[in-house]
Parts: sequence; C-alpha cells; structure tokens
Amino acid sequence: MKSLWENDGRDEILARIHALSADRRPQWGKLTAPQMLAHISDQIRMALGDVPARRGAGWFSVPPINYLMIYVVPWPHGAKGPLEAFTTKPATWDADHEQLLTLIERFCDKKQQQTWPEHPLFGKLSGKDWAALSYKHLSHHLRQFGV
Repeated sequence: MKSLWENDGRDEILARIHALSADRRPQWGKLTAPQMLAHISDQIRMALGDVPARRGAGWFSVPPINYLMIYVVPWPHGAKGPLEAFTTKPATWDADHEQLLTLIERFCDKKQQQTWPEHPLFGKLSGKDWAALSYKHLSHHLRQFGV
C-alpha cells in the first residue's frame, strides 16, 4: 500500500494534483474540482488535528475492520465521507491548490509525531494508518477527475 510518507507515493500524488485544473469534470459523483480540492484538504486537516472530529464509532472503527478498509478494500464510488471532511468551501483555485500542497507538506513533516487524532469513521489510527488512508483518499478523488 502506498503512503504519503513514502517518496514515490507523495511524489505521485503531488504530480497528479499539479495536473488537475479547476474546470476538470468528474468521471463520477457530484463534486466539482474546486469542491473536491476543499474536501481532500479538510481530510488532511483532520489528520493534522486542525479540524475537530467526533470519536470513531461503528463497525468501521473496530480492528481489524478499519485495517481492511484502509489497506485492502478498494474505495467505493459514492461512499459518504464524514461531515468533518466537508467543512471548507472553495475560495480561489490557486489559493486552494497552494493550501492543499502546504497541508500535505505539514502532514509529511509530522512523521515522527507519536499521537494522532481519531478518525470519525475509522477510529483510532496511527500516523502510518493516516498516511496510507490519506494516500488512498487523495488517489481516489484524483482518479475521480481523471488524473
């Protein structure tokens, strides 16, 4: 499983983000490219603890189910994310694009951090789990927009 903490995974995601444009249409779903950028930025903010998230509850938050969802099961089209990942409204494309790149850099700089916030769906996660989940989530949405 690729991760934002691995150079190849991070470099791949950054190249795909740079290939994205504001007018790109989704291959599935209702998000616009600017809305998607805000959404994936919110997910990174959750990982950083910048967006307060409720405690993980339900089947997805229980090991080994959370492990399977993060590392094994393909991300389904149309899956509903937590409300916390939809708090930011798009501003300008350039500002939002730059903000996402800054958030990814901040996340990668925290690799040595020992404690990480809980995810509202997947519960208690390690930094390694957050890095894999973030790669998978960003890759899913970039694929949604054909990059």
